[in-house]
Amino acid sequence: MKRLTFLQYNIEPKSQLQTNGAGIYKKLEQWWPVKHKVDIHRKFQFKLTSEIEEMFGNLRTFIRRMYHHTTPKYLPEYVSEFCIRFFLPEIFISPNNYLAKTLSLVPIR
Repeated sequence: MKRLTFLQYNIEPKSQLQTNGAGIYKKLEQWWPVKHKVDIHRKFQFKLTSEIEEMFGNLRTFIRRMYHHTTPKYLPEYVSEFCIRFFLPEIFISPNNYLAKTLSLVPIR
């Protein structure tokens, strides 16, 4: 039931979902309307999932080095920080770069 709840909130119906050959994805199309493609890692198939698995590995390394562990409560914050650091690395070169990117003037009437 948790799988269905997660998919309902995070995966649009009729999306293309690419996964590894884990058992939790068996017969996925029967209980959620998606187009499902599978890589079987035991057969050395990595074409569909290699990029996302690399990103998860980078996220895992980031959390272990910065925070050492996480809980479900703080995971969204850590993922948000990871995304900012990954996609905008230039803002962490100096405090001025960070402030220039994150602060904006508020209009005064």
